[in-house]
Amino acid sequence: MIEIMEYDEDESMWPFSERVYILTSASIEEVSDWVDELEVDEIGEGYEYGRPIAAPNLKDGYSVYSLWWD
Repeated sequence: MIEIMEYDEDESMWPFSERVYILTSASIEEVSDWVDELEVDEIGEGYEYGRPIAAPNLKDGYSVYSLWWD
């Protein structure tokens, strides 16, 4: 899931995001290994600004990890 932070209604602009969410049963250490080459500034657990309305319900044993770039 990708969190859109800004959206300019000008047709020449793209939505802006600095955060990606991964929903998985893997550990935070495994996720960190998966994204090592992406040079993520921070990996945390949970949604940064609360659960989005469109976010799916998590299966048992799953967590949400937040990948953030500054």
